[in-house]
Formats: sequence, structure tokens, C-alpha cells
Amino acid sequence: MPSDSGHQAATASQEDEEILAAVRSLQAGAGSEAFAPIARRLLRPLTTFFANRPALKEQADDLAQDTLLRVYTKIDQYRFEAAFSTWVRQIAENVWKNAVRDLQAAKRGAPAEALDSAEDETGSLKVADPAPTPEARALAAERTRVLRSALDRLPEGMRLCTELRLVSDLKYREISEVTGIGLDTVRSQLFEARKRLKPVLEQYFQDMDF
Repeated sequence: MPSDSGHQAATASQEDEEILAAVRSLQAGAGSEAFAPIARRLLRPLTTFFANRPALKEQADDLAQDTLLRVYTKIDQYRFEAAFSTWVRQIAENVWKNAVRDLQAAKRGAPAEALDSAEDETGSLKVADPAPTPEARALAAERTRVLRSALDRLPEGMRLCTELRLVSDLKYREISEVTGIGLDTVRSQLFEARKRLKPVLEQYFQDMDF
């Protein structure tokens, strides 16, 4: 008789295969009804993800729905090279960062410039360029890859503060407000991140200031 943990693992494996099967069906041209098992699986964890983010937790349901819509519309971009959950998590983080930018821009009384990026399973952010040359695209892709790799090696709290500073261009006090992290802690996290990232990134981001 299988143990409870073995049964749970088997159930999780079956659920994962159901999700991947739904992804394959959608990529093959299935209708929106094929997205139902993905939505059922993702809705609760996505809502929890946003509810645990200070400043925007009241918008958790709407942000979860926005993320599901982005997952659905970008499903062809998933290439099965990394966990589906990792790809979805990157989309959710971008939805959250855009919402934070909108919130802070509204407080400043200025329009927000959205984080216009496509997500792939490596976690890359493909920043829009109005007329990129092949060389510019290659350099931007390399800069993004290096930045993402460096950020992913930071502890979670430090990574969050650094992304909000570098990617969302928030001020220290704004980072404190949206994360619930004390201002002094934000300063110390960014100071430590700067020490860790400078040797890795200065070749690619000579004008980096955070």
C-alpha cells in the first residue's frame, strides 16, 4: 500500500502532466476551453502571491486574473525548457511590477511607462526597442541575460528590493512602502546588492545607479 507522501507525489505528477497536456493542446490550436485546467490550477496560488505583496494586496484578485490572461495570450512562448511554474512566476512578477509602477506614478502625478517585456522560460525580460539593429538586439539580450542571472543569485528580499530599484525605478521610500520592508533595511539590502553585483555587471551596465 503506498504511503500518503507517495500518493501525494503521484497526484502532483498527474496534475503537472494535465497542465502540460493543456499547454500542448493550446499551442496546437485548441479553443479557450483547454485553458480551464490551467486556470483552475493557477488561480489560488496566484491570488496568494499577490495578496502577500503589501500595498497591492487589495487588488490580488484582479492581478491574478490579469496574470491568467497574460499566460493564456503568451502560451505559445512557452518552450518546455524550464518548469511551467517558473515561467508563470516570471509573468506574475512582471504584472506586479507594472502595478507597482502605476501606483507610484499615480502618487507622483506622472504617467507610468509600463514594463513592456516578453517572458520566456529562462526568465528573460525582452525590453522593447523602437528600431533595434541586430547588434543592438544581441547586446540587449546579453545584458538582460546577465542581469537576470545576477539577480537570481541574490537572496529573495535583496533581489526584490534590487529589481524594484533597477527595473521599476522606485525610490528607496517607495520600495519600503510597497514591500513593507523598513527603510533602513531597504538601504542595507541595496548597499549589499551593489557590492555583490558591481563586479559582475559593471562591464554591461557602466551607468547603473542604485
